[in-house]
Amino acid sequence: MSALKYPIGVQTFSKIIEEGYVYVDKTSYIKSLINQGQYIFLSRPRRFGKSLLLSTLEAYFEGRRELFKGLAADSMDLDWTPSPVLHFDLNAENFSDPEGLNKLLNRLLGEYEEKYSLAKVTDTIAGRFSQLIRKVAESTGRKVVILVDEYDKPLLDIEENKELFENNQRILKSFFGNLKSMDRYIRFAFITGVARFSKVSIFSDLNNLDDISMDNEYADICGWSESELLDYFRTGIEALADEREEDFDECLTELRRFYDGYLFAPKGNRLYNPFSVLKALKKKEIDPYWFDSGTPTFLTRRVRARGTFPPDINGKKCSKKDLTSVGLNDRDPFPLMFQTGYLTIGGYDKSSQLYELRFPNREVEIGFYEYLLTLSTVE
Repeated sequence: MSALKYPIGVQTFSKIIEEGYVYVDKTSYIKSLINQGQYIFLSRPRRFGKSLLLSTLEAYFEGRRELFKGLAADSMDLDWTPSPVLHFDLNAENFSDPEGLNKLLNRLLGEYEEKYSLAKVTDTIAGRFSQLIRKVAESTGRKVVILVDEYDKPLLDIEENKELFENNQRILKSFFGNLKSMDRYIRFAFITGVARFSKVSIFSDLNNLDDISMDNEYADICGWSESELLDYFRTGIEALADEREEDFDECLTELRRFYDGYLFAPKGNRLYNPFSVLKALKKKEIDPYWFDSGTPTFLTRRVRARGTFPPDINGKKCSKKDLTSVGLNDRDPFPLMFQTGYLTIGGYDKSSQLYELRFPNREVEIGFYEYLLTLSTVE
């Protein structure tokens, strides 16, 4: 049997399908997402598959049915009529530059204006976005699909810089404020991020935005259940077990201990971190790949500033309202730890409607302890 091709760092659906990478089929969610509403928001930790999900939706809305052959969506009753797609990826920019967000949005808008032969009639980002949506819908005769990836990256990257944070927050509020007024030209909008920041227009102004982040129906939309892991990666696990000189079940137990345990809704499945699993199978070595790929300093500073120590973290109880919104001046680190993937749901009490939080797995728990210790020795 030929070796599996692991899509490490590959987030484009068409490339994964056309070049034969392993694709864990999540296309069964497309129909329910379309029926869910016109505007949808999903929060998931970094490197958890949000970008690939958006790329998959982009391919569907562009009518590229040939890419879905053999996948769940191909056998579903779906409308494959192409729509114009405006895809804004806010992940690739240095936001420590005060003009970073403006530069990125100007560049992205410019690329679409060129694609659709539109003249720039205003210098404001908000005005150009409005014109783009309206003109594209009018010129194509089809409502527009808007996909926004990592909307909060311009905020998370500079969270400790209050002045720049508030500046970027104003820019995003102005940018997203167009969606409500352009409603008649929009077929569907899907926005992803790590954190749901309060006082950003998509949450304060767009009152019909449906946040599905903690919905049971979409609990497994990103990340992999153990059944998916076994269905798609059994040969990779067998190779890893051989390298570790273990039997299959012993190797699976260690993968579970290190990378499993994420739960985003009470009735969802425990999920594996896709990035860490792919790295472990590719390198044939179990290590803390996700944690080592970057830990936000502001998060650990929030933990230490509040006087919270690692033994106090497991078992913390929060309401759903607490877990789904964070602000610049919030002292409580636990909602942000949940949204960024450093804590997950450990239990749910129906009577009090409180969620109990815990570290999802060994990778995160040990890594977080060690990072706090490192930070304390540096300061």
